[in-house]
Amino acid sequence: MTGLKSTQGSPIVALLTDFGTRDHFVGVMKGVIAGICPEARIIDVSHDVAPQNVVHGAFLLQISRGYFPDETMFLCVIDPHVGTERRPVAVRANRSWFVGPDNGIFYPEWESRIPAPDDAIIDLDDPGFWLDDVSDTFHGRDIFAPVAAHMAAGVAVQDMGTATRHLVQLSIPRPEPLDDGTTRLQVLHVDHFGNLVTNMRFEELSHREALVTFSIGDATAIGVRTNFTPNEDLIAVAGSSGCVELAAPGGSAADNLAVELGATVIMRSVFPRNAGKPTGDFPKSPARRPKTAAPFTT
Repeated sequence: MTGLKSTQGSPIVALLTDFGTRDHFVGVMKGVIAGICPEARIIDVSHDVAPQNVVHGAFLLQISRGYFPDETMFLCVIDPHVGTERRPVAVRANRSWFVGPDNGIFYPEWESRIPAPDDAIIDLDDPGFWLDDVSDTFHGRDIFAPVAAHMAAGVAVQDMGTATRHLVQLSIPRPEPLDDGTTRLQVLHVDHFGNLVTNMRFEELSHREALVTFSIGDATAIGVRTNFTPNEDLIAVAGSSGCVELAAPGGSAADNLAVELGATVIMRSVFPRNAGKPTGDFPKSPARRPKTAAPFTT
C-alpha cells in the first residue's frame, strides 16, 4: 500500500477540527504539513465542529466526503481524550484516507464503505513519523499532521504502523419511531445561518408536503419546502445535505427557538398512513464525487 495518490495531481489534505479559527492551532498544523510536504493542497472542511463532539464531527465528515476527489486525505482532529491511551489511526475506505484519533469519528465511514481490496486500518504506532517533541495536549500538531504529511509525500502507510481490524464504534443517531406514531428526530448540526439540520433524510420521508409536521419547543413547521418561503416563523426545507432542516426565513431558527445541537424534533403525520420505520444505515455522502449539484439546495 503506497502513499497518497491524488487524481488531481498534488495530494489533497482536507482538515476537519473543533479548533475554531481564533487560536493558532489550525495554522500550526498547516505549517507542519507544509514543512514536510510543501506540494500538498490543504483544504479546510470546517474548524467549527462543536467542541469535543465526535458525533458532530462524524456527521460533517459523512455529508462532505463524497464531494472531494478520490484519494483525498481527511485529517480529522476532534480529540476529547488527547493524551490518554486512545490510538492514533489511519483508515482506508471509500477510496479516501482518514487520519486522526480512534474515537469513533471514522467508524461510520468504515461501516458504510464500499468494500475494496485496499481497505485498511493502521495503528500509527511508529513515533519515527511524529514530531520529535510530542505534547500531551496537541496531537493534531505533533502526531496527526506529520503522519498525514508523510503519507501525502508518498510514504507507505504500512511503514508507519501496524495493521489492525478494530475501530472504536460510533453511530450517528437515527430517527426513532415512538409508540404514539410520531418520530423523534435530533438536530445534528446548526449551520452559520441558524438552520437546524436534522437526522431525517428527505428521501426517506414516507409523508410529503402538508402530510407531515415538525415540532420543536412551541414551534411547528408544516410540510417540507424546497426553498425559504418568507413570512413564516418556522419552515422545514430539504437542505443541501439531503436532510430535513428547520429554518426561520430571514432569521435564525436556532436563536429564535434558543435551540442547540442535540435538540429533539418531533415529526408527526397530519393524515396518518401505514408508513414504515426509516430503513438502512444513516445515509452517507455520495460514494463518488458528484457531477452535479445536490437536487435540493439551501
